Amino acid sequence: QLSAEDEVIISDDGSVDDTWDILTEYAEKDRRIKLFSGPRQGLIANFGYAIQQTKGELIFLADQDDVWLETKVKKITDYFEQHPDQLVVVSDLIIVNSKLQEIHASYFSFRNSKEGWVNNVIRSHYIGAGMAFRSSLKSDILPIPSEVPMHDMWIGLLGGRKTGFLREP
Repeated sequence: QLSAEDEVIISDDGSVDDTWDILTEYAEKDRRIKLFSGPRQGLIANFGYAIQQTKGELIFLADQDDVWLETKVKKITDYFEQHPDQLVVVSDLIIVNSKLQEIHASYFSFRNSKEGWVNNVIRSHYIGAGMAFRSSLKSDILPIPSEVPMHDMWIGLLGGRKTGFLREP
């Protein structure tokens, strides 16, 4: 899914196994992979640090256990092109187990997710695994306050009415 201009920012926040060595091997083979040692201040601070390193126009979030469908980048990129005023998009997800067997066909259906800022203040459905945002939002996102429950909720809420839901994975 990567183009020549894309980058993959990896912020390892303190792995104690051979993760760093494995990541270094990948980074040496592909210049698009940028490897950073995270701040070791927890999940939210690590995401903030990783976001700070980005240079692209569209920023996609991912956790270490996310598996992307082959069409994810294109669908989200197309969504942004069709909705030029949107700052954030959250796509639906397929929930799978550790063997990648489907548990739920739709995260949005499973969580009864609804669009809109008001619907997501109390019970956020802004999930980072399905989230992308425009780089123009970075200055508002960073630094991520330590008081926010999760980085993805913070980003979705900052997008406000310009946060859209893509109702397909």
